[in-house]
Amino acid sequence: MEEEITLVTAYFDIGRGEWGKFKRGDNKYISYFKLWARMKNKLIVYTNPEVAKEVLAIREAYGLRERTQVIVIDDVKSCDMDIYQKIEKTMQHPVSRRFHRHPNYPESFSPIFNYVVLLKPYFVADAVKRNLVTGTAAWIDFGFNHGGELFYKLEEFDYIWKYDFTDKIHIFTARELDDEPIFQVVKYMDVYIRGNLIIAQDYRWAELWQLWRNAMVSLTDVGLSDDDQTISLMAYRAKPELFEAHYMQTWCLPLKLYGGEHFTMREEKKRSKVSLFFRNLEKKIKLKLREHDL
Repeated sequence: MEEEITLVTAYFDIGRGEWGKFKRGDNKYISYFKLWARMKNKLIVYTNPEVAKEVLAIREAYGLRERTQVIVIDDVKSCDMDIYQKIEKTMQHPVSRRFHRHPNYPESFSPIFNYVVLLKPYFVADAVKRNLVTGTAAWIDFGFNHGGELFYKLEEFDYIWKYDFTDKIHIFTARELDDEPIFQVVKYMDVYIRGNLIIAQDYRWAELWQLWRNAMVSLTDVGLSDDDQTISLMAYRAKPELFEAHYMQTWCLPLKLYGGEHFTMREEKKRSKVSLFFRNLEKKIKLKLREHDL
């Protein structure tokens, strides 16, 4: 029997507006949110006071104010100051940053980025604790679909998302879940698990948060830190029996395959022969680097 899914998301300004090619400020993220916020599901949003007003205004414009709960947090670091300080201390060491293949990516240099994306299951578990969630809940990134990157007919979000998920924790993968050592995953910045959607029953989220938190503690104990994609992989490896993994070719595809069959997908742009040549060359170089551990 299909069950309506409660959506949980969060947004906090972590200074991303100054991050060069990774630059995305409040206005950009709010524009992303505005496009999928027309979903008629119950929605819980964790954010700061300024964004809270805009979230409520957007949902009210769609006639969904009564289906919206905003939890205002003035200082997101206060959610778990101990783990934030561990991440910050670890990432202050120059070796920690240089260990990453791409030291200028946010997960390599920004403690607040790694901390905030770590909190995804924390927020859902907190919503459950507040009795705001019963049954199936989905974490959904505030910037989901990046303003029409995959689903471009925005009126198609005007529905109630329902699906009969099993009682496992549902994660969506970008590649085979192999046994590559975690230090190699961190070093080469491989993406195994897509973090924009996670789905589980209400009673699973507290344990999932503990698994994620334990993973970050383990990582920082050896002088490393990374974002939620690696943390999620570590959590899966710790207790694989709790999870159900689904391979997805693209980031937002789960919404279509599990209860959103009506969505129209944007056709993938065909890559030029030159582009394909350089992509294949990059793959070969990465393999050689791994062989020689350079």
